Amino acid sequence: MIPLNIREDTEVPEAGFEALCEVFESNNVVLNALVPGLSMELVVTSSTVMKDGRPGKKVHVMVRRGDVVLPFRHESDGIKRLISMVATLCAAFNEKSFTIAIDELDSGIFEYLLGELLQAFQDGGVGQLIFTSHNLRPLEVIDKKFLCFTTTNPEERYIKLKGIKRNNNLRNTYFRELILNDQDERLYESVQRNRIISAFYDVSPEQDYE
Repeated sequence: MIPLNIREDTEVPEAGFEALCEVFESNNVVLNALVPGLSMELVVTSSTVMKDGRPGKKVHVMVRRGDVVLPFRHESDGIKRLISMVATLCAAFNEKSFTIAIDELDSGIFEYLLGELLQAFQDGGVGQLIFTSHNLRPLEVIDKKFLCFTTTNPEERYIKLKGIKRNNNLRNTYFRELILNDQDERLYESVQRNRIISAFYDVSPEQDYE
């Protein structure tokens, strides 16, 4: 394993440089499918000598979008997150023995792209992807048997929804259950809109809004 610093140059042995380039090429196939025109590059900034005396190179991680090339550190948080996950996602998609767990998979990722990624895994992946998400897009694209929902009970943190029919819109059903509390555990500690408005008024300085 060769760790790469995304903020500054990284020293890598010459023997490992070609292997890194091959990994980048492989990852770029998937990146370009997820975000057309997106790819990663390793730019050699200088030659160096490693601590053990071996010849090496100083490299910088760059991101290309069409004709524009920028240092990786200047990319958006969503693209950074996508790039950081792509290698392990590839492994989980293709290896039956591979399991990955990603907290807040949806963070910074466009909702529609998230759905396409999850459907691709459901349709063709052979490994296991375990993830959490605040975005409700997964409810529209993943089979309900693969979904668990958080509750307000710390002793029974995750449940599967009961009484879900095959033709139910799971996203709409989930919103309904938040209001009706018809499951074995409470899914959400309900709040009242009037209390929210009142709270905003309470902390606002007195002023004339007319």
